[in-house]
Amino acid sequence: MNYILSHPRLTKSAKPLANKIGELIGEQVLVSKIPLNKHKLIVRYGNSALPEIECEYNHPDYIGFAGNKLDLSKLLSKEEYNIRHVELNFRAPNKYPVAIRTELNRGGGIGMVIAENDNEFVKYAEFHWSYWYKFQFELGVHILGGEIVKVFKKVRSVGLEEEKYPIRNTQRGYKFKYKPNWKENYGGLEKFVAELYKVFPIQFARLDIGYDKETGGYRLIEVNSAPDLSQNKNTLELYAQFLAGKFAL
Repeated sequence: MNYILSHPRLTKSAKPLANKIGELIGEQVLVSKIPLNKHKLIVRYGNSALPEIECEYNHPDYIGFAGNKLDLSKLLSKEEYNIRHVELNFRAPNKYPVAIRTELNRGGGIGMVIAENDNEFVKYAEFHWSYWYKFQFELGVHILGGEIVKVFKKVRSVGLEEEKYPIRNTQRGYKFKYKPNWKENYGGLEKFVAELYKVFPIQFARLDIGYDKETGGYRLIEVNSAPDLSQNKNTLELYAQFLAGKFAL
Protein backbone atom coordinates (compact mmCIF):
# COMPACT_ATOMS: atom_id res chain seq x y z
CA MET A 1 0.00 0.00 0.00
CA ASN A 2 1.22 3.50 -0.84
CA TYR A 3 0.74 6.56 1.33
CA ILE A 4 1.30 10.31 1.52
CA LEU A 5 2.85 11.66 4.71
CA SER A 6 0.95 14.85 5.36
CA HIS A 7 -0.28 17.01 8.24
CA PRO A 8 -3.85 17.42 9.59
CA ARG A 9 -4.13 20.99 8.27
CA LEU A 10 -3.00 19.85 4.80
CA THR A 11 -5.50 17.04 4.24
CA LYS A 12 -7.72 19.38 2.22
CA SER A 13 -5.18 19.08 -0.60
CA ALA A 14 -3.46 15.81 0.32
CA LYS A 15 -6.59 13.66 0.10
CA PRO A 16 -7.68 14.67 -3.42
CA LEU A 17 -4.04 14.39 -4.53
CA ALA A 18 -3.81 10.87 -3.08
CA ASN A 19 -7.08 9.88 -4.72
CA LYS A 20 -6.01 11.20 -8.11
CA ILE A 21 -2.59 9.51 -7.93
CA GLY A 22 -4.35 6.28 -6.94
CA GLU A 23 -6.58 6.50 -10.01
CA LEU A 24 -3.59 6.99 -12.28
CA ILE A 25 -1.41 4.18 -10.88
CA GLY A 26 -4.28 1.77 -10.24
CA GLU A 27 -3.47 1.37 -6.54
CA GLN A 28 -4.92 2.86 -3.39
CA VAL A 29 -2.97 5.75 -1.88
CA LEU A 30 -3.59 6.64 1.77
CA VAL A 31 -2.98 9.92 3.62
CA SER A 32 -1.40 9.80 7.06
CA LYS A 33 0.11 12.26 9.55
CA ILE A 34 2.39 9.54 10.95
CA PRO A 35 4.63 6.96 9.20
CA LEU A 36 2.82 3.73 8.37
CA ASN A 37 4.67 0.46 8.91
CA LYS A 38 4.66 -1.99 6.00
CA HIS A 39 3.47 0.75 3.65
CA LYS A 40 5.49 2.58 1.03
CA LEU A 41 5.94 6.33 1.52
CA ILE A 42 5.63 7.91 -1.92
CA VAL A 43 5.05 11.60 -1.17
CA ARG A 44 5.86 13.99 1.66
CA TYR A 45 3.29 16.76 1.51
CA GLY A 46 4.64 19.51 3.74
CA ASN A 47 5.78 17.03 6.41
CA SER A 48 9.51 16.71 7.10
CA ALA A 49 9.21 14.47 10.17
CA LEU A 50 11.52 11.45 10.50
CA PRO A 51 13.98 12.39 7.72
CA GLU A 52 15.59 8.94 7.92
CA ILE A 53 12.60 7.61 5.96
CA GLU A 54 13.67 8.12 2.35
CA CYS A 55 11.40 10.03 0.02
CA GLU A 56 12.50 12.05 -3.00
CA TYR A 57 9.11 13.73 -3.51
CA ASN A 58 9.69 15.96 -1.57
CA HIS A 59 12.96 15.49 0.29
CA PRO A 60 12.51 16.41 3.98
CA ASP A 61 15.46 18.83 3.87
CA TYR A 62 13.75 20.95 1.23
CA ILE A 63 10.45 20.87 3.09
CA GLY A 64 12.32 22.07 6.18
CA PHE A 65 13.92 24.96 4.30
CA ALA A 66 10.59 25.88 2.72
CA GLY A 67 8.97 25.96 6.16
CA ASN A 68 11.58 28.18 7.81
CA LYS A 69 12.16 31.58 6.20
CA LEU A 70 15.40 32.19 8.09
CA ASP A 71 17.00 28.90 7.05
CA LEU A 72 15.96 29.45 3.44
CA SER A 73 17.34 32.99 3.47
CA LYS A 74 20.68 31.79 4.85
CA LEU A 75 20.90 29.16 2.12
CA LEU A 76 20.05 31.48 -0.76
CA SER A 77 22.33 34.23 0.57
CA LYS A 78 25.47 32.10 0.36
CA GLU A 79 28.08 33.75 -1.84
CA GLU A 80 28.24 30.80 -4.24
CA TYR A 81 24.46 30.96 -4.77
CA ASN A 82 23.31 34.56 -4.14
CA ILE A 83 19.74 33.99 -5.30
CA ARG A 84 17.61 37.14 -5.15
CA HIS A 85 15.04 36.77 -2.38
CA VAL A 86 13.45 38.60 0.52
CA GLU A 87 16.45 38.46 2.86
CA LEU A 88 16.00 38.14 6.60
CA ASN A 89 18.18 40.32 8.80
CA PHE A 90 18.87 40.73 12.50
CA ARG A 91 21.01 43.85 12.70
CA ALA A 92 19.35 47.26 13.09
CA PRO A 93 17.88 48.55 9.80
CA ASN A 94 19.34 51.65 8.16
CA LYS A 95 16.13 52.52 6.33
CA TYR A 96 12.39 51.97 6.59
CA PRO A 97 9.85 50.48 6.18
CA VAL A 98 10.74 46.96 7.26
CA ALA A 99 8.63 43.82 7.61
CA ILE A 100 9.23 42.20 11.00
CA ARG A 101 8.77 38.42 11.12
CA THR A 102 7.51 37.40 14.54
CA GLU A 103 6.79 33.96 13.04
CA LEU A 104 9.40 32.22 10.89
CA ASN A 105 7.46 29.02 10.23
CA ARG A 106 4.12 30.44 9.10
CA GLY A 107 2.93 31.53 5.69
CA GLY A 108 0.22 33.89 4.56
CA GLY A 109 1.71 36.93 6.26
CA ILE A 110 0.97 35.51 9.73
CA GLY A 111 3.08 37.25 12.36
CA MET A 112 4.24 40.03 10.03
CA VAL A 113 4.45 43.55 11.44
CA ILE A 114 5.39 46.65 9.44
CA ALA A 115 7.63 49.24 11.12
CA GLU A 116 8.07 52.67 9.55
CA ASN A 117 10.53 54.16 12.04
CA ASP A 118 12.84 53.40 14.97
CA ASN A 119 10.10 53.83 17.56
CA GLU A 120 7.93 51.20 15.90
CA PHE A 121 10.87 48.86 15.31
CA VAL A 122 12.33 48.86 18.83
CA LYS A 123 9.34 46.96 20.24
CA TYR A 124 10.22 44.02 17.96
CA ALA A 125 14.01 44.31 17.98
CA GLU A 126 14.46 40.67 19.04
CA PHE A 127 12.86 39.37 15.84
CA HIS A 128 14.24 38.94 12.33
CA TRP A 129 13.04 41.30 9.65
CA SER A 130 13.31 42.12 5.96
CA TYR A 131 13.36 45.38 4.07
CA TRP A 132 10.04 46.16 2.45
CA TYR A 133 10.12 45.56 -1.29
CA LYS A 134 7.54 47.49 -3.27
CA PHE A 135 6.76 44.72 -5.74
CA GLN A 136 5.04 45.81 -8.92
CA PHE A 137 3.28 42.44 -8.95
CA GLU A 138 3.49 39.04 -7.29
CA LEU A 139 3.14 35.61 -8.87
CA GLY A 140 2.32 32.13 -7.65
CA VAL A 141 4.51 29.85 -9.76
CA HIS A 142 3.88 26.10 -9.67
CA ILE A 143 6.92 23.99 -10.53
CA LEU A 144 7.18 20.26 -11.11
CA GLY A 145 10.64 18.75 -11.50
CA GLY A 146 12.13 22.19 -11.97
CA GLU A 147 9.78 23.17 -14.80
CA ILE A 148 7.16 25.90 -14.59
CA VAL A 149 3.77 24.31 -15.22
CA LYS A 150 1.38 27.07 -14.17
CA VAL A 151 1.55 30.73 -13.22
CA PHE A 152 -0.99 32.81 -11.32
CA LYS A 153 -0.92 36.53 -10.60
CA LYS A 154 -2.10 37.75 -7.21
CA VAL A 155 -4.80 40.38 -7.75
CA ARG A 156 -6.88 42.46 -5.34
CA SER A 157 -10.52 41.46 -5.08
CA VAL A 158 -12.94 43.91 -6.69
CA GLY A 159 -14.22 46.57 -4.30
CA LEU A 160 -11.38 46.35 -1.78
CA GLU A 161 -9.15 49.35 -1.23
CA GLU A 162 -5.48 49.14 -2.10
CA GLU A 163 -3.22 48.63 0.89
CA LYS A 164 -0.26 50.82 1.78
CA TYR A 165 1.83 47.70 2.42
CA PRO A 166 0.11 44.91 0.49
CA ILE A 167 0.52 41.40 1.87
CA ARG A 168 -0.94 39.50 -1.03
CA ASN A 169 -2.72 36.39 0.17
CA THR A 170 -6.29 35.08 0.15
CA GLN A 171 -6.85 35.94 3.82
CA ARG A 172 -6.32 39.61 2.99
CA GLY A 173 -8.59 39.74 -0.02
CA TYR A 174 -6.38 38.69 -2.94
CA LYS A 175 -7.15 36.11 -5.61
CA PHE A 176 -4.98 34.02 -7.91
CA LYS A 177 -5.61 34.89 -11.56
CA TYR A 178 -4.39 32.27 -14.03
CA LYS A 179 -1.89 33.55 -16.58
CA PRO A 180 -1.67 31.08 -19.50
CA ASN A 181 0.58 33.40 -21.51
CA TRP A 182 3.15 33.82 -18.76
CA LYS A 183 6.12 33.31 -21.10
CA GLU A 184 5.12 36.35 -23.14
CA ASN A 185 4.08 38.46 -20.14
CA TYR A 186 6.86 37.69 -17.66
CA GLY A 187 10.16 37.70 -19.47
CA GLY A 188 13.03 36.36 -17.41
CA LEU A 189 10.81 34.35 -15.07
CA GLU A 190 11.84 31.00 -16.55
CA LYS A 191 15.54 31.85 -16.17
CA PHE A 192 15.06 33.00 -12.57
CA VAL A 193 13.28 29.76 -11.62
CA ALA A 194 15.93 27.66 -13.36
CA GLU A 195 18.70 29.37 -11.37
CA LEU A 196 16.76 28.88 -8.14
CA TYR A 197 16.18 25.20 -8.91
CA LYS A 198 19.91 24.58 -9.29
CA VAL A 199 20.34 25.64 -5.67
CA PHE A 200 17.05 24.41 -4.27
CA PRO A 201 15.81 21.41 -6.32
CA ILE A 202 12.47 20.88 -4.62
CA GLN A 203 10.44 18.52 -6.81
CA PHE A 204 7.03 20.13 -6.48
CA ALA A 205 6.05 23.46 -4.96
CA ARG A 206 4.45 26.82 -5.46
CA LEU A 207 6.99 29.62 -5.51
CA ASP A 208 5.78 33.06 -4.47
CA ILE A 209 7.80 35.51 -6.53
CA GLY A 210 7.67 39.30 -6.69
CA TYR A 211 8.86 41.65 -9.40
CA ASP A 212 11.11 44.30 -7.88
CA LYS A 213 10.53 47.39 -10.01
CA GLU A 214 13.36 49.39 -8.43
CA THR A 215 16.03 46.86 -9.44
CA GLY A 216 14.18 45.43 -12.42
CA GLY A 217 14.24 41.77 -11.47
CA TYR A 218 12.43 38.92 -9.79
CA ARG A 219 12.83 38.08 -6.12
CA LEU A 220 11.70 34.96 -4.25
CA ILE A 221 9.29 35.67 -1.40
CA GLU A 222 8.70 32.15 -0.10
CA VAL A 223 8.32 28.49 -1.08
CA ASN A 224 5.18 26.48 -0.37
CA SER A 225 5.98 22.75 -0.39
CA ALA A 226 2.30 21.83 0.10
CA PRO A 227 0.19 24.34 -1.86
CA ASP A 228 -3.59 24.26 -1.70
CA LEU A 229 -4.74 22.20 -4.69
CA SER A 230 -8.39 21.94 -3.68
CA GLN A 231 -9.41 25.12 -5.51
CA ASN A 232 -8.15 24.17 -8.95
CA LYS A 233 -8.75 20.73 -10.44
CA ASN A 234 -6.43 21.38 -13.38
CA THR A 235 -3.49 22.15 -11.09
CA LEU A 236 -4.32 19.10 -8.99
CA GLU A 237 -4.30 16.98 -12.15
CA LEU A 238 -0.86 18.30 -13.13
CA TYR A 239 0.62 17.43 -9.74
CA ALA A 240 -0.96 13.98 -9.75
CA GLN A 241 0.23 13.15 -13.26
CA PHE A 242 3.77 14.26 -12.44
CA LEU A 243 3.94 12.21 -9.24
CA ALA A 244 2.17 9.18 -10.68
CA GLY A 245 4.68 9.12 -13.54
CA LYS A 246 7.54 8.98 -11.04
CA PHE A 247 6.08 6.03 -9.17
CA ALA A 248 5.53 4.11 -12.38
CA LEU A 249 9.28 4.10 -13.14
